[in-house]
Amino acid sequence: MLWLLKSRQRKAVFAVMKEAKRRGVSIDELNNVLTPEEFAALLATTRGNWARRDQVTGALGEAAAKDDAWLRAWRKARPGDPGAALVNAESLVHVAWEVRSALQAKHVTQEQFAAFFRVLEQAEEAVHEAAALAPEDPTPWVTALAIAMGRQYENDRYREVWAELAARDPRHRGGHSRALQYWCAKWFGSNELMWEFAGTAAAKAPNLAPLLLVAAHEAEFQDVPAWRDPRVSGALDGILAWLDGEGRDSPETRGDRAYVAKALVENGRFDEAVEQFRHLGTRADGGVWSYSGDPRSEFLATRYAACAGATRV
Repeated sequence: MLWLLKSRQRKAVFAVMKEAKRRGVSIDELNNVLTPEEFAALLATTRGNWARRDQVTGALGEAAAKDDAWLRAWRKARPGDPGAALVNAESLVHVAWEVRSALQAKHVTQEQFAAFFRVLEQAEEAVHEAAALAPEDPTPWVTALAIAMGRQYENDRYREVWAELAARDPRHRGGHSRALQYWCAKWFGSNELMWEFAGTAAAKAPNLAPLLLVAAHEAEFQDVPAWRDPRVSGALDGILAWLDGEGRDSPETRGDRAYVAKALVENGRFDEAVEQFRHLGTRADGGVWSYSGDPRSEFLATRYAACAGATRV
């Protein structure tokens, strides 16, 4: 069917499919998403399943940042559609970061920063539109957290945005993941605030406990030894039980297993780490590997350490 589409339409659909695959959204769900009605129907099926809605919105928003023809057609055909407004807000965040680039601040030009903040202002207006169209939906406030970090909100103002999300879904994993980044020392927090946030989150629900592993990784990135911190070693058994039980099919499971594998190796639990690598297969797509600048090499080195130390493989 795709060959029947015009070149620009094919480009948009392929972009959506590529981002969906990267984020774990089933390609089968998107193969036939070719019209505004179908985009709207897809996102409508996620209402109430906020983790799923966040995942699909992220895939669509990132794809729209590369080619927004289909999104503009959607908004024109269905004015006032809360899903279209939501994807529009998320896409603008991605556009802003593409303008800024991933370079360190000292390497970003004044023109890039000016454009970055200008697009984020547009994104903030868009997220308020999306929130007004669906007041019960926490997803716009997840996007708002990214905007707040980009616009360099001070801690108290950021907490106001956080309160809006927490009021709608106090255990929202995607929102907690974004907020943890804000509270890191590399952004607008500190190691102490990061650990406090991660610990409070982990006490709420099992699906939030892996944030302790993310915190450890962030601390290590600041040259603060943390993988054997009691907060990490003490949480591993519970996280493993969750991954093998209720969390087996969670959207975050694959990324969580990568963090767990790393933590198990660092704590000398090699047999259990090998089991996690069996689940992960050969793809180095977990966030834990990316900090080295060479994700594949980091993945292979950690897997080798697990296998070398294991009593059985």
